[in-house]
Amino acid sequence: MKAVTYTQVEQLVKKLPKAKLPIAYHLLVDLINREVDEQSPQAAFMRLSLEERRQLLSEQAKQMKGHYEQMADEHPDL
Repeated sequence: MKAVTYTQVEQLVKKLPKAKLPIAYHLLVDLINREVDEQSPQAAFMRLSLEERRQLLSEQAKQMKGHYEQMADEHPDL
């Protein structure tokens, strides 16, 4: 999604009739919420403590190690 500047939003809002401004506000809030939702897995991970992130990555590494070992056993030619 292309970034929108404050000036662009301001110009758009100035073109709208006053009766439409509450609708525009709610649309902007929805847009912001959608952007946050789309970024939430990464943002949630970064909000974890360093120890929690290390623990998660360690668990994922163990799972991937098992996966790769299984793949090596099933496909020795790879």
